[in-house]
Amino acid sequence: MDFRHLTSFIVLAEELHFGRAAARLHLTQPSLSAQLQKLEKSLGVTLVVRTSHEVQLTSSGAEFAKQVRMVVAQMEKAVVVTKSTAAGEVGSLNIGYNFPASRHVLPAALTRLNERHPRMAVSLWEKRTGPQLTGLVEGSLDVALVYGRPQMPNLRAKLLLSKVPIVAVVGRSHPWAGRSSVQCAELADEKCSARWTAIRTANGARGSAEPEN
Repeated sequence: MDFRHLTSFIVLAEELHFGRAAARLHLTQPSLSAQLQKLEKSLGVTLVVRTSHEVQLTSSGAEFAKQVRMVVAQMEKAVVVTKSTAAGEVGSLNIGYNFPASRHVLPAALTRLNERHPRMAVSLWEKRTGPQLTGLVEGSLDVALVYGRPQMPNLRAKLLLSKVPIVAVVGRSHPWAGRSSVQCAELADEKCSARWTAIRTANGARGSAEPEN
């Protein structure tokens, strides 16, 4: 079934006049009549009754026109969405993030994304660094907001935060209670109320900076 025959039939159903319909379609009346005949033959039903004075849709023709309008509208929408997706204007984006990113990166980034691509559907996934990188490799994530600068094939990294504020909360009797700052590496030997994953600090020492969920 030729899609052009469907669009021609919709115009004919609206005009109920071969001359006006042919003019809208930039066709000759014989060409429009030939399209209608092919369409009716492919369906095996009569869609239009034509007399010397008027053109009328049969009951089958009226129902077919209703259904075809929905098909054509969906096809037109598919074309628009496909082109918009190719241009990066619509689609879906899966973003993995950690706690610092949720406070210092995502708010502004999501605002700009919504302004530039309002039809983009965004899903957020809070994960540790390892699962986020795995998600990138496996394709379940499109973007990962993680600690450090992962060196992995086929992945590109960009530094978004040079400093991440972390506060160590201790009791009044703790040796650190009077200190203004604590080195990350010092946390490695301390008992914490949450489980922590050891990472390498900038100077090569092993410290703690990321809680396990």
